[in-house]
Amino acid sequence: MTGGQVETVSGNYNPSFIKDFNSLVVRVNQYKVERVQNPTKEIDVYSPESYMQNGGYVVTLDVSIFNETTKNIMYKAEQISLVGASKSTGGSLDNFVPSNYHLTGSTADPYVFSPGKTVEGYITYMMDDAKYEDFKAKPSIAVPSPSKFDASVPKNDAAISSLSLN
Repeated sequence: MTGGQVETVSGNYNPSFIKDFNSLVVRVNQYKVERVQNPTKEIDVYSPESYMQNGGYVVTLDVSIFNETTKNIMYKAEQISLVGASKSTGGSLDNFVPSNYHLTGSTADPYVFSPGKTVEGYITYMMDDAKYEDFKAKPSIAVPSPSKFDASVPKNDAAISSLSLN
């Protein structure tokens, strides 16, 4: 999408994070970090990907969400954040993600996860060099509880866990 050189600088291809909220289970199956240098394509300034116009990093998480309950649950997966030593980065379900890999709940509402079903897809995070260096210094993932989005779900703390950058 950006052109230029894209290099995979890090990745973990084994399950690296699992949080069971007793309603939804959020699992990071794998992730990779890619560095974009010398982009050659013009990106419309209104496109979120224009953030990468001068290069930077794209972190892609392969995430599974399993609804353990017998009812629909609302959850906004793009609010899973990557946290560094002093900065956090919000995610996107769309940027750099082909449509067949979108992390969507039901066809009627992408934020509603059906009972007994597992959904898998990608969340991406764009970082400039400074933000990536901050993230690399103390890489963590912050996963909000489903109770933040769905009042019918019992209150449960958010999960924060370190990620190991290989």
